[in-house]
Amino acid sequence: MKETFVDYLSGLNERDRLIVLIGTPVAIFLAFVTFVFSPISSLEREYLKRSQKLKERVEKLRPKALEFVSLKSEVEPALRRVRRGKNLNVADYVKKRAQTYSIEVKNVKVSVGRVQEGIEVKTVTVSFSEVSLNKLGRFIRSLESSPYYFKSTSLEISDMDENGLVSGKVTFNFMRSEEG
Repeated sequence: MKETFVDYLSGLNERDRLIVLIGTPVAIFLAFVTFVFSPISSLEREYLKRSQKLKERVEKLRPKALEFVSLKSEVEPALRRVRRGKNLNVADYVKKRAQTYSIEVKNVKVSVGRVQEGIEVKTVTVSFSEVSLNKLGRFIRSLESSPYYFKSTSLEISDMDENGLVSGKVTFNFMRSEEG
């Protein structure tokens, strides 16, 4: 093959020989650049663009992820309280808490619960009479900070006597796990 190439070159004039000797490597180099290097370079640029877009998306999501972690740390204690209340007799528990603060409870009414995403939400209405506002405030706070999930939603004062004692009702939302 070498001899065939040398014979071919010897049959060419000086100008054509120079074109073949210089043009062939240049043509091979251009083909390499066109068919190998350029597509690889294009793929690399595309990869870098996508990588940059991914980094930007991650940076956009980072504050949301941090907020989610923060909210999760706030929600976990509430969920533990919800699970803990699974077998609680709500009316008896509220009456015992009221007795702790010497509050005379007229009536504790617990509504039929509604279920949302595995959590039963009940409305608990506590009617009271002739209670000081301080005792009432401590009673409400004690239920809200109890090991069970109680959240006061409204307080209605219907009467206040000359000694500053009030009568009325307070309404709570009580949440517990659905099963139970």
